[in-house]
Formats: sequence, C-alpha cells, structure tokens
Amino acid sequence: MISTNTNKELYSLAQGPMGTHPRVGDSGSPLFAYDSVLQKWVIVGVDSSGGGGGTNWAVVDANFVNQAIQDDTDAPATFMADQGPLRWAFNSTDGTGTLIQQETVYQMHGQKGTDLNEGKNLVFNGADGQIALEDAVNQGAGALAFNGNYTVFTTNGSTWRGRRPGHYPRCGGELAGERCSGRQFA
Repeated sequence: MISTNTNKELYSLAQGPMGTHPRVGDSGSPLFAYDSVLQKWVIVGVDSSGGGGGTNWAVVDANFVNQAIQDDTDAPATFMADQGPLRWAFNSTDGTGTLIQQETVYQMHGQKGTDLNEGKNLVFNGADGQIALEDAVNQGAGALAFNGNYTVFTTNGSTWRGRRPGHYPRCGGELAGERCSGRQFA
C-alpha cells in the first residue's frame, strides 16, 4: 500500500498548479512514477481509497499490467511511403477488420456484439501516413495511437467510432483531415 499526503503538504499551493488527488469515483485510476533506470513513466499503483487527508494506492503487479496491455493491443500497422494509403475495411458482424497497403495486410479487432471489453488498441507507425476508411469502423474498447503525422479520409462517408477517449497523436504528430465529434472521426 502506498499512502500520499502523509506530511499534509500534497494539496497545498506550495506544490504548484499540478498538485492533485483522486476524487470519488476514481478508484482504479493509475499512479505513475518515473523509472530512472528504464527512462520512462511506469504504473506503480491504482487508487484504492482515500479522503480529505490523503489517498491510498494499491501496488500493481507490473507483469500482469504489461500482459493485459499486450493482450489488448493488435500488431502495429506501418504506413510505407509511395505505396498508396492504408485501406481500412471492417466487418461489423464479426468485429474484425484489415488495413491493406499493396500486399501487406494488418489485422485489427473492433467492436463485436455488446461485450464492453471487445476491441483492441491499434498503433500506427510511419511518416506522413494516409488511411482510407472503406467501411464504418467501430473500434469498441480499443484506442488508436499515431506515431507520426497521419491523414484519415474517406470517399464514401465512412466513420471511425470508439468508446475510449479515442485517438492519440504521439511524439508531436498530427492527425490531419479529421472531423472530431466526441469519439468519432471521419
């Protein structure tokens, strides 16, 4: 168990504008710490209880978390320049889809039925990528991450929809040509 605010200073103005704490309903929210050996932020716990005097965090099993992330993520799709866009087709009946560029095919898993855990995360690699939506895609519980600049477009009115916060340009990347409406873009 990790406890915060033991010195009663965490929520004072002296901590600056980012001094914060979980609120009611935040149980399970992650606690991150910077790992100086791995040189990255890692999850070390989840909010388990608290009140005005502090917060208690349950320490997590890193192997379990890493395995869950791996299980919930499809293989990354990589855009190759001068080979046309990644063409994204989706079968809403079985909740699976493909991203195809020339002869390269990437599989993805989206919403199938009403299972709240259906859908996997999908990472896009490659510079100045292009994605052509050929069908309406329901990502379900999965999110999209873009490692670089991407343009998403359609010629038939298809849309992408997800239940998670949606899509994440990473490393200063931009997602061009998008029309955001809640958790949807086309």
